[in-house]
Amino acid sequence: MKEIIKHEINGERRWFVLFPKTDRKSFQVTSFSVRPLGENDTDEMCKLSQDVYAYLRKDEKTFIHQHDEAYFRSVFNQKNVHYIGVFHQAKLIAMSYVKICRDEKSFVEEIPSATPPMISADSPVATFGGDCVHPDFRGLGLNQLMVDFRLHQAQKNACLSSYAIIDRHNQWNMPPYFKNDFCMVSSGIDPSDQGKIAVMRHAPHQQVQKSNHRISVPFDRFEQIDALFGKKFVAYAYDSKNQHLIFTRQVPQRIRGHHKSMMLRSANQRGENTHD
Repeated sequence: MKEIIKHEINGERRWFVLFPKTDRKSFQVTSFSVRPLGENDTDEMCKLSQDVYAYLRKDEKTFIHQHDEAYFRSVFNQKNVHYIGVFHQAKLIAMSYVKICRDEKSFVEEIPSATPPMISADSPVATFGGDCVHPDFRGLGLNQLMVDFRLHQAQKNACLSSYAIIDRHNQWNMPPYFKNDFCMVSSGIDPSDQGKIAVMRHAPHQQVQKSNHRISVPFDRFEQIDALFGKKFVAYAYDSKNQHLIFTRQVPQRIRGHHKSMMLRSANQRGENTHD
């Protein structure tokens, strides 16, 4: 069991994570901070990227894209791409980015298999990517914290919605998004490396249909999952014990005379509908 306490200090979010010591009877406190990254962080970003990529097995290489120093320096010339980093004792141990898409082209570059939402300069959409955590610090919920931080960045940039893609084999990167009110809505192929990807969409005010519409499917039964996507089912949770995705139908509602698709309700309201 782990408890995460959030604080904000001088505009910088800082989390104090309590987790069990080896005897499982007492807790130790470890402090992490998260902040936007800048050009001065380039060397550490390269080192973290190399460490994470070297740790992956051959069949996991599509989980992230390995980048060099030139790439990381170039991102700081892109005003709509914002990298963030998690630090422990001044060491960069995790990073990811949010891109503010102000037109359809920039959205498709990030989320190639999704149907673009209505996007304009005044109504941008956020896309998340580049999630990586140093192998020595996995299992502490750091990616969940980064997703939360990027949602706040998206909100500050007036984004109407947020999307992300994850490798369909990467079951470890699914819970951080589900726990931040994302749902899995479709799948596709990443044109950059031909990896199988799943599209996640933030839906904080979701509603689920009755419990008898819930379907539990192994996360790697791709044909069965794609068939559910085709029937307008979405996955809203991950059962880590059984390694299953939990699906339900979207619920259409009439609001102010218009039909809108209200997705699954938030995680805090659906406890009775999950296996966890």
